Amino acid sequence: MNALDKSRRKQTSWCQECDKVFDNRIDADIHKENVNHKVKIIEFWTISR
Repeated sequence: MNALDKSRRKQTSWCQECDKVFDNRIDADIHKENVNHKVKIIEFWTISR
C-alpha cells in the first residue's frame, strides 16, 4: 500500500439459519432481533487507487 491507495473497511454478513446475505450491519441487526437467528459478520478491507 502506498500514499495513492485508498482503503475502506467494509463488511458483509449472512444468516446462518436462513442463508440471507446483508451488505450492512443495520439490516443484519434488524434481522437478528426480529427473527432471532444467528448472523455471522465478516469485516474486510478494500484497497483501490
